[in-house]
Amino acid sequence: MVAALYWEYGGTSGNVRGVDTELTAHRWGLGPELRWHLLPRWYLFGRPALALHYIHTRLDDIAVTTGLHSRKASAGFDLSGELP
Repeated sequence: MVAALYWEYGGTSGNVRGVDTELTAHRWGLGPELRWHLLPRWYLFGRPALALHYIHTRLDDIAVTTGLHSRKASAGFDLSGELP
């Protein structure tokens, strides 16, 4: 078991009918990383963590003089894992 502090980032952009769009997402987490080795190369993996999510979206509409923005933040509990 080891304590883990991590940050994940993702983003994308596009253009629809001449309107530029953008989406970015951040995820921060804090929690233990658990591994249980069945064989030397086969193990179970789990990462329960308290998490903070932040998502920002932007839409540049040519009919409006300013861009439209949305910013959302939320807290939660993430559980991720992997099997051999």
